[in-house]
Amino acid sequence: MSDLFTKRDIEQIRTRGITLEQAESQVETFRKGFSYSHLQRPCTKGDGITVLEKSDLKRLGEIYSRAALSGRVMKFVPASGAASRMFQVLLTAKDQTAPDSSLTDAEQRDLNQFISHIQSYAFYDDLNGVMRKAGLDINALISKGQYGEILEYLLTDRGLNYGHLWYLGSVSATAIGSRPRSGRRG
Repeated sequence: MSDLFTKRDIEQIRTRGITLEQAESQVETFRKGFSYSHLQRPCTKGDGITVLEKSDLKRLGEIYSRAALSGRVMKFVPASGAASRMFQVLLTAKDQTAPDSSLTDAEQRDLNQFISHIQSYAFYDDLNGVMRKAGLDINALISKGQYGEILEYLLTDRGLNYGHLWYLGSVSATAIGSRPRSGRRG
């Protein structure tokens, strides 16, 4: 009998077709941690990313439903944590308003990366629109190194309020076709 698992755990492990040794090995892997993957290049459409056609959605939805009904699906997590990390840096940068405060080198690098690619985010058009209504030009602010207004309009209720919405899955993070999509349904 394993010291690691309760009787109920062992029953559940066995019903899933896993041996106790396999389960203990999996737990040990989590204890030790995972090594980092060394990526050769980013994924792109056709090279690591499969773009689903509208005609595939019904068939794939049915496959998912059957898997869920048979107990093969426990939960669906649509995010890798990248949004959490990105928004944490942006919130930190927005809050660095005191003259003697500064970002770490890593935070500054992440902020610069975000700003330099801001036009590629699915929410860019929405952000640009709300800022233009307020008489602000994103590109002019970027060229002057004035990121504070951009972050203010991205993260607070002066604009898109993504500082509040990002963890709800409501942020338009991915563009599919020409339409932004969020992680939230409905």
